[in-house]
Amino acid sequence: MDQIETILQSVSNTLTPIKGIAGVVLGGSRARGTHTLESDIDIGIYYHSDTLDLTALDRAATVLDSEHRTGLIAPPGAWGNWVNGGGWLMINGCHVDFILRDILRVAQAIEDCREGRIAAHYQTGHPHTYLNAMYMGELATCRILSDRDGKIQEIQDKTHPYPQNMREAIIRFFMFEAGFSHMFADKNKNKQDAYYVAAHLVRSVSCLNQVLFALNGEYCINEKKAVRMIDGFQVKPPEYGRRIENLFSLAGYEEEQACTCLKNLIDDVEKLVREV
Repeated sequence: MDQIETILQSVSNTLTPIKGIAGVVLGGSRARGTHTLESDIDIGIYYHSDTLDLTALDRAATVLDSEHRTGLIAPPGAWGNWVNGGGWLMINGCHVDFILRDILRVAQAIEDCREGRIAAHYQTGHPHTYLNAMYMGELATCRILSDRDGKIQEIQDKTHPYPQNMREAIIRFFMFEAGFSHMFADKNKNKQDAYYVAAHLVRSVSCLNQVLFALNGEYCINEKKAVRMIDGFQVKPPEYGRRIENLFSLAGYEEEQACTCLKNLIDDVEKLVREV
């Protein structure tokens, strides 16, 4: 057994018996197979909010952490309404992130997404937004390490295939916003308001990313590396990643060119939406 598998087994064996924990999963790039040797290990801890023993969870984190630090667990709500809480551990030289998820809330988010009820929320650490669909994507792409009563597997089964209602809702919502934000960026270019223009450029590109993930039936669970992932998709504008890099390299001093680059990308994505 390699080092990563040893850590996963140790974490799962230690956390699963704790009262209120429904199960433990491996998430992020290591579950998706897009990780590097330096990638963190993301551990999703699904819990029942009415019975979770936070004190026991914090003690378990101290035991697992190589330096046996105390007070590692941020309780539900400490990191915001959606990312919730968790902890940052170091185990055998690897960064291991604990991420708390209320299993009933995740199940409700999945039901909403399957019906096309997409909601965007402000969340610390996310430069664009936190979609309720990210809960669904996390579960769709994770590897279940433990599942005490089978609930995690039950709701994971609802994440495949990628829901058509959700696909249509994401494309409709974010295609509109991509053009809307571009309009504000273009209207305010060259008015010595670089922050405002750049913020709309970021927002518009973030919306295009969401549309392209949906077009390809892929879950977007984080803005990080989203552009790189899109470059590997089948349906995408030509040279998407290179054009995004060029757009943001221009944003600080050639705002008109940056806005033109963005408009061309929006036109290309709109064409794909009509064709697919």
